[in-house]
Amino acid sequence: MNRIRVVSVVLLALIMLTYGRAVSAVEVVTVATGEWEPYVSKSNGGSGICTDIVKAAFAAEGIKVEFQFYPWKRALRCLMQAGVDGSFPWVKRDEREKLFLYSDPIYEMKASLFYLKKRFKDHADISSDVIKKYLVGVPLGYELGNDLKQMGYKCEPVPCISNGFEMLLKGRIDFLLESDDVGRYLIKESYSGLISEFGEIAAPLKSESLHLLLCKKRNNSKYLLRMFNKGLKKIKSSGKYAKLIEKY
Repeated sequence: MNRIRVVSVVLLALIMLTYGRAVSAVEVVTVATGEWEPYVSKSNGGSGICTDIVKAAFAAEGIKVEFQFYPWKRALRCLMQAGVDGSFPWVKRDEREKLFLYSDPIYEMKASLFYLKKRFKDHADISSDVIKKYLVGVPLGYELGNDLKQMGYKCEPVPCISNGFEMLLKGRIDFLLESDDVGRYLIKESYSGLISEFGEIAAPLKSESLHLLLCKKRNNSKYLLRMFNKGLKKIKSSGKYAKLIEKY
């Protein structure tokens, strides 16, 4: 009987030690991201809609986050090489689901087409058939542009979203594809005197959710996924999630 008790105590101690090491190993999580205001931005003090949500969700489970900012391709490559624990915000794609674990949705992103009102005076007349006659600017790396091309739209690559609005103002493109949040934010920040000149319509694309990706190569990835999803549910049910979004 005593021997059984000793074995039980030893096993319990080993379990607690292993669990303690696992917890301490994920006390600080490294996450790679990039520049995409207002979702995430290093220049904005490291804050943003998605940044704040990721930080709050992990914090709800006692985990701190260390954000590392890179160009987007490098951020994803860093995750593939297991140089970081995770990366965000990303939409779901089949090729990525083979390599990474996806969290529950962080945020729902809706795509819009921005245009100059003086070019299209009647908003109601801007149908999909009308838009297909014109040139749509698509920021480089913006995956929804491929979906537009497959639907028969004429797409023109633009170096970045800020260049896209300049091209729009100069008449080099007729519409600009971008997330509604991003487009509105940039107009407010960079073209405050021209806000009334821009129009916006919903792009003929379904909304997409943004996610945190976790590296399958790391031993703690499934644990982190559980903790993050659990924390995300907590901040949503407590009302903190809604308050974070209201800031923007």
